[in-house]
Amino acid sequence: MVSIPLANRKDRFSIFILCMVTLSSLSSTTNADSPCFDVMNYGALGDGKTDDSQGFALTGNGTTDGQGAGSWEEKNTRVTALKFNYCEDLELEGLTHINPQKSHISLHNCDGANVSNITTSAPEDSLNTDGIDISCSNHVQIQDANIGTGDDCIAINSKCSFINITNITCGLGHGISIGSLGDPTEGTFDTVSKAYVQSCNFTGQNTTGVTIKTWQGGHGEVKNITYQDITFDNIARPIVIDQFYCPDGACKHNNNTNTSALAISNVSYTRISGTSSRDEVVSLLCASDVQPSADKCLSS
Repeated sequence: MVSIPLANRKDRFSIFILCMVTLSSLSSTTNADSPCFDVMNYGALGDGKTDDSQGFALTGNGTTDGQGAGSWEEKNTRVTALKFNYCEDLELEGLTHINPQKSHISLHNCDGANVSNITTSAPEDSLNTDGIDISCSNHVQIQDANIGTGDDCIAINSKCSFINITNITCGLGHGISIGSLGDPTEGTFDTVSKAYVQSCNFTGQNTTGVTIKTWQGGHGEVKNITYQDITFDNIARPIVIDQFYCPDGACKHNNNTNTSALAISNVSYTRISGTSSRDEVVSLLCASDVQPSADKCLSS
């Protein structure tokens, strides 16, 4: 187990952890002015034989301030505050992140991750400051978190399975989202399966609650998704499935020549309660060629 305690940090930086890297090649600096850690100081061997990528833990009660306000209008130069790539049995606990340039936390190609007691905060106008982004990862548990941000509280992206999200308070942002998936310009087969979202609360500062969004013309599938014991408090769009997602407004629901879409099946909503700020509580925009009947897009 490689364990690093995190103290308060107020400088602007991006922490990047590539767990499969040769540990001896990492920077040896660990002072308060650097975002780099020599994990050999925390129990790793770095002998070229021992798998030091397993059991990485980052815990503590410090606050990371990304000071990203000056970067929120930029699109190509911003960095995610905390990235984990190719980690096994990762543990994150007790961390607080505020005002990142881009996303707060990213998990990519991780197998086995437990994220708990995390707090994130960014204002409503902070573009693309997702709370936690998950991609190409399996067996991820996120629990007991308080997330407020300018975009998705939690985003489950392609190639993810066995994702368990429990006891999350989403106080500002765009809710918990699967996708977007199937961007036809990327030409990939996107999949998300066996995701469980339970015992989560969404307040009126969220524009959406729980969302599945896929591009028209894409390929892939979303299946075996469970939403259970979810509470909404004055949410504009509590439940959304959108198979015509197009963030730049270039796609038209009725006129786009790309009529194919990702298949969505076995999505269940159980014990859902609360209030909406609009008359439309459930929005299902389903592509006709993969949805000859309602249960093809949504199965409860």
